[in-house]
Amino acid sequence: MGIHDNVPVTLGAALAVTLGLSSHAWAQGVTPPGKGAPAPADKPLRADPTNDLFQLALHSYREAGEVKDAQRTKETYLAAIRQFERFHARFPAHPNALKARYYKAICHRKVGNMKGFRESLAEVVNIHKKGVLVGAAAYQLAFEHYQAKGFAEAEPFFRIAAAETDNADYRHRALYSRALCFEKLGKRKETIAALKAILADAGSPFKIQAERVLAHYYAKADMEEEALAHFMHLAKSQDDTTRSDAILQCAQIARKLGKKDFARTYFEQILITPGLEQWQGEAQLALMSEASLASRHQDVINYYKRGKYPLDKEHLSRRLQIAATSYEALGQGERATALFKELARIAPDNMTALEASYLVLSREYKTSSRTLIQQAGEFLKRFEKEHPDDARIHNVRLMLAEGYHQATRYELAARAYAAIDLQHIATGNHAGLRYRLANAQLKAGDQQSALASFNNFIEKHSDHPQVNNAIVNRSEIFLELKDSAQAHLEFDRLVRHTSKPTLKEYAWAQKAILYKEVIDTTGDEKVRLENLGKFADCHTRLLTDFPRRETAKKAASEFWRGWALYRQNKFADCIAPFQQARTADASALGRTSTLHLALAHYHLQQREELRKELDALLENYRDEKVPRPVFAWLGNAYYKDELYADAWTYLSHAITPDKPTETKVVIWRAAGCSALEAGAYEAALRPLEIVLQVEDNQYRRAETHFFLGRAHLALKDTERAHKDTEACLSLKPQGSLNSRARLQLGDIAMAQGDPNTAAQYYVPVVELYSKDPAIAEKALQCAINALDLKDTEESRRAAKRYRERLQELRNAAKPASRD
Repeated sequence: MGIHDNVPVTLGAALAVTLGLSSHAWAQGVTPPGKGAPAPADKPLRADPTNDLFQLALHSYREAGEVKDAQRTKETYLAAIRQFERFHARFPAHPNALKARYYKAICHRKVGNMKGFRESLAEVVNIHKKGVLVGAAAYQLAFEHYQAKGFAEAEPFFRIAAAETDNADYRHRALYSRALCFEKLGKRKETIAALKAILADAGSPFKIQAERVLAHYYAKADMEEEALAHFMHLAKSQDDTTRSDAILQCAQIARKLGKKDFARTYFEQILITPGLEQWQGEAQLALMSEASLASRHQDVINYYKRGKYPLDKEHLSRRLQIAATSYEALGQGERATALFKELARIAPDNMTALEASYLVLSREYKTSSRTLIQQAGEFLKRFEKEHPDDARIHNVRLMLAEGYHQATRYELAARAYAAIDLQHIATGNHAGLRYRLANAQLKAGDQQSALASFNNFIEKHSDHPQVNNAIVNRSEIFLELKDSAQAHLEFDRLVRHTSKPTLKEYAWAQKAILYKEVIDTTGDEKVRLENLGKFADCHTRLLTDFPRRETAKKAASEFWRGWALYRQNKFADCIAPFQQARTADASALGRTSTLHLALAHYHLQQREELRKELDALLENYRDEKVPRPVFAWLGNAYYKDELYADAWTYLSHAITPDKPTETKVVIWRAAGCSALEAGAYEAALRPLEIVLQVEDNQYRRAETHFFLGRAHLALKDTERAHKDTEACLSLKPQGSLNSRARLQLGDIAMAQGDPNTAAQYYVPVVELYSKDPAIAEKALQCAINALDLKDTEESRRAAKRYRERLQELRNAAKPASRD
């Protein structure tokens, strides 16, 4: 940027943090600054129904802030809203109506009703017009609109907030934010007025930023005197960035206005001000020029000795000329001569200079000089206009292009290649140059130009070794342009044209990626299935045509082939590819291959195979999200076969204790029973309790109570065991469940150390409910144990009698002996 240019400063950049500081007390729902109503203790006691109604609402508001329970907090805030609404509806002219509306707004925000929050704030502003709370409401409305980029809507509310608040900090922010709204809306006149308001705002912390932006507005509007006044003030700022910018602007504007003394002062400051290094060379030249015109030659030399500040060629020549002239005027001939020689070296533009410069440049090119780009550029700047058809001009353009290309400055390289006239370049270099042009355009991001250049290269040099690379580049351009059809054509052309396995492999892999994108995005099932087939074919070609591919890549192709088959519901066919992928690259593909294998076996209803894969997932990838129906199916299958430990292993992953309705009742029942039979008594409780909540069948409910009793008994919780078993019998179940429940009550009594009560449960089963031999045997044994523990004459006789019956029962159960 030249010294005559303005440093761009926008209001947005200066005010970027303003609204980020707006999460203040008003936005949090706290009473804003200002005098509140006196405490009740400060007023004389008197009957005041109106105030009582307001105080009731205020009490609810405060109570809500103290309540810890979230639901109760919300309900209390909603009650406060209703009470505040009732108050200001009945007493709209009451002094507390304003507070009622404001507190109502806060309550709406607390319960998350932002629409009610905004509407209540609007009531405060539109109805009451004046006051601190009006300012608070206006600021919050302005903030809501600003966040939604409604700058036109936010501005008037910021104005009201600034006018009504009694807090200087909020007034500063409101005025500043209002200026930002105008700037966002592109209203220059209003922005300037708003910035002036900030400058007039006593104590505003934003005055420096506002004044800097205002000064730049004046400068852009050619109001130089006004701009200069502000920049002169800003040049005294303690902020380095503000001060350096102001010094630069003062120097520029003062020179434009012809105020030489002012200009000289600020140009001299540029030479010593950090942050203005890029303008110091031009500042030095301006000072030297002004002193030279005034014949102050010693001042010229003093400025020249300050340093060799960077300048472009033209201004460098001018600086040398002014310094040499002043040295000569001061009688210092040797120094003047040295400078004139240097000037002569860089200034002449005749044919001799062209020839000499070309020879030097050719040598620099051969040695890969770091200054090649600069020297080539200077050469062309000096000679190309007068010698456009000289072959050396185009050779230097080629050198320049190669230099830019090597320096990865591809946009400049492309321009230099494009400027070369091939009729001045050896024919043998045409193909390489055309390819380099296309490649530079591609790397510079100019895809359309690169595409045209690659087309030209392929057309004119179809047998060139770089044609394959040109096709690759062209295909990648089509990929970038999202032109999948053309990209497919290029990859097909590459497969046909090239003999290099690596390029063929690349083409098939890219085609697979394109098919995958269609699979993932299309909503047309027919198109999806068609692309799944083609996707699988690509990976089949990658596997069969390139046997020496890296192991990881081959494993990936196996996986994707299996994935495509799986997506086509070819579950049996996808198993082998997934297994091969997992075997070849377990670290990268083990998890997802195992998951897909499990899903495939699930769809095929292959129980043992599914178990193997699920066990692998649980052992190695426990965080993998396996669909619950997979666990449910396998667990239920084992449950039906009464393999309860196995069933519980998988059903435990199929249930959703936190969301019971997401699991079917049949799975809850299977899970609870399996856990119970597997000895996981604690884990069995929750599934059984959930079954009890949703089961309507009376027998099933009785059975579930029985199971819960068993679990509680096993956990030594005899009280709950007794309660659930009694609940089972209360439902009057028929069959063996009735007998088992009575026996379980006896077991509970025994666990409580009460054999007398236990016998009262066991004996009726022996006498009345023992048609089933298994139940009869258990009942007899339990009764004998209980009677033995009673140890009375009568109990001993009964126990003896039951032992005889038990022996008869067991004898009857033995198979008949052979003759």
